[in-house]
Amino acid sequence: MADQAKIKLKVGSIELEYEGDPAFLKEGLESLLITMTDLAKVAPPEENISVDDEDSSDQSGAGNSGGLQLSTNSIAAHLDVKSGPELVISALAHLQLAKSVSGASRKQMLFEMQSATSYYDKNMSKNLTSAISSLVKAKKVNQLGADKYALSASELKNLEAKLANAG
Repeated sequence: MADQAKIKLKVGSIELEYEGDPAFLKEGLESLLITMTDLAKVAPPEENISVDDEDSSDQSGAGNSGGLQLSTNSIAAHLDVKSGPELVISALAHLQLAKSVSGASRKQMLFEMQSATSYYDKNMSKNLTSAISSLVKAKKVNQLGADKYALSASELKNLEAKLANAG
C-alpha cells in the first residue's frame, strides 16, 4: 500500500477524520480548515448537542427532552430488571422515551446502562454484544444499521404502558 495520510480535526462541535491520499491534504488542507471554522461558527456548541453525541456528559440520566421524566435506573426499577438484556431494554427505553433518541449505538446503550448504578454489573459490558443479539432475535430490538439499535414498535408500546404511571 502506498503512503497514506491520516488526520483528525476538531473545531468546536465539528469533527472530521480523513485517511487516504496525502495529495488531498497537501492541496486542500487550508480550504478544509477555513470551511470547518466557518461551520463551527454556526454549529451548536457541544453542550447543546443531542444524545447522538456518544460522549454526552449527562451523567444524571434524567429525561430532558422527551415526555418521560425517569432515569435509566428508575426505569430499571419499574421494570424489575434482573439481567443484562433487561437493562439494555431499560437503557433504550430511557434514550427513546425520555431523551427522544430514535436509535442508539452500542456505546450509548452502555453509557446508559452504566448510569443505572443499582443494576449495572461490569460483566454486562462484556456480554453486551450477545445481549443485543438475543434481543434482536427475540424481536424486542430492531437493528437499524451497523451500530444503531431501537426498541421494536411492540416493545416500545409495551414499555410505554408499563411506565405510563411511573413518571
